[in-house]
Amino acid sequence: MSRLARIHRQNLINYGILPLLFAHNDAYDRLQIGDKLNCENLRSKLANGEAIVYTSGNGDVETVHHLTPEEIAVIIDGGVIAHRRLLGHMHEASERRSA
Repeated sequence: MSRLARIHRQNLINYGILPLLFAHNDAYDRLQIGDKLNCENLRSKLANGEAIVYTSGNGDVETVHHLTPEEIAVIIDGGVIAHRRLLGHMHEASERRSA
């Protein structure tokens, strides 16, 4: 992976956007401009390590990602700012309980 691709990938994660890749190259040929992709229960699939498969009018589209558990948490929380805010709130609540 090139340096530019790594930076782009990290920027997507920072903004809470999944950096997915097609698992099979034929997906490029099957999808058309304007096709709508749908993936039910995306957050739970991502959190549980399940395959992320989108459905479209032209069949299923299997995707892959190489996310760490921390990156998955950032995406589920809506990006790095929201993730850090949630961690801060959890830390504050923990301090209040122990005081």
